[in-house]
Amino acid sequence: MEMENSANSSKASFVERISARLSRPVGAPVVDLFRILTGCLVLAYFFRIFREYSTYSADDGLLDHNLLRELFWFTKLTLVFPGSSDAYRLGLLTLGALGAVSVLVGWRPKLGAVVAWVVVVSFQRWNFAVINVDDSSITLLLWWMLFLPIGQTLTWKTFRGRSDWRREAFLRVDGFFVRAFFANLFIYYLTAGLTKLTSELWREGLALYVVLNLPLARTQGLWQPEHVSLLWFGNHFTLIAEPLFPFLTLLRKGHPLKYFGGVCWFMFHLGIPLTIGVPYANFALIIALVLVFHEELTDAFRKKAGSEQAEVLSDWKAPRGTRSLIVTYLLILFLAMQKNVPGLKVAWEPGMAALYLGGVAQEYHLFDWIDRFNWTIYHTIEVTPEGKESFEVPSELLFPKTVRGFIIQSYLMPMRWMRVPRPLTGEMRNTTMRMAARRFVRNESELLGGEGTVRVTSRVGRLDKDDLHGDQLWTVTLMTFHYKDGQVVFLQPRIPEETSREG
Repeated sequence: MEMENSANSSKASFVERISARLSRPVGAPVVDLFRILTGCLVLAYFFRIFREYSTYSADDGLLDHNLLRELFWFTKLTLVFPGSSDAYRLGLLTLGALGAVSVLVGWRPKLGAVVAWVVVVSFQRWNFAVINVDDSSITLLLWWMLFLPIGQTLTWKTFRGRSDWRREAFLRVDGFFVRAFFANLFIYYLTAGLTKLTSELWREGLALYVVLNLPLARTQGLWQPEHVSLLWFGNHFTLIAEPLFPFLTLLRKGHPLKYFGGVCWFMFHLGIPLTIGVPYANFALIIALVLVFHEELTDAFRKKAGSEQAEVLSDWKAPRGTRSLIVTYLLILFLAMQKNVPGLKVAWEPGMAALYLGGVAQEYHLFDWIDRFNWTIYHTIEVTPEGKESFEVPSELLFPKTVRGFIIQSYLMPMRWMRVPRPLTGEMRNTTMRMAARRFVRNESELLGGEGTVRVTSRVGRLDKDDLHGDQLWTVTLMTFHYKDGQVVFLQPRIPEETSREG
């Protein structure tokens, strides 16, 4: 009995030592600087949702929300529902933006984070067919706002002079959740980095070239095969650096490799939004550097404060059970990323389901799917008004030249961004074309005239080592529709469900 008690005591002591090490205090101003930057980014994200409202969130946009609710049952768990008015939805977005402002200024920031998070999750489920890593990254930031010890310093009181920031510079808070956030970064980067090694295009050094020539890239058509050797270095830098980034959190303060790695981290995530339209995910990871360099920034705050003062440990304590909750989240997140790992891949689907239901949907398999989704597409839109000569219009008038626009088009090709039940894949494709045609006619009524025909021809194919130029793309008629008085009166979709390079 004594030996058993001794073993239990030793085990408890070990757990306590680990917990104490993870809870080592960190500088409160650094955590709140991360809060301020998060508030700014989330607020910018809400402005984007406002800007895209008519394209995706409105009933007459590109998405059939009723069909999405039929395809993905959990999307019904949202504050947005069929029949809700535009005023209601825009009011929700305004409420969410106010929550982001609350996080930014430090006035009841956790309540503000909850409000913003609920609104973001609601609109992600409403527009589920086109969500991507930008959306999930905003959800992730708001999720961590619920747990990190924020609001202790650098609040509206500080900037109004009602709190002394010099004293705040020496305040320290429990660091457990900061280090739990680092664990999230490890899962993120190791999954995103190591799974790329399963891709033939990444191993061959061609993936970056292909990615930059997809419709989701800002640079589609700018890169030519003669640039492959140049992009080979960027391709392999990604393979080497991405899995190593989270290890910066383990380096001591002021280590030269930490600074070098931080610069690489910053440049890597700055370069992606300049070439590919996923800014929010990458800026989220850039602001994560604030926590990675929390020791260095704490010293900088104190140096700026000028007078040396004694450290003060905040009496902030996380609500009971939150540590267990965050550990459970990290475990589920880890299992949800094991999609192709022998022995663990059976866990990824239940793990992903738990994340989706919990409102923290994450997917860190970033661009390891390029061998399956290396489809490129170029549209030619020919308009023939009644009794007049034909003319062409820019393709982005039909599908936005954005990541969401590429995702919409993926449902028209022999690939699926979201897995759609096979009996409804045709319905999803035809609905997408129908919604796009209606939106095009409604928005471009002055350009089109009163009556006529629109024919959308597309060059479709896969970019790979057998066709870097896109010479083997095949031409298909995506759809032909007749319009009259701002309405689509007949639409004929023509693209086949499955096709091949030879087809």
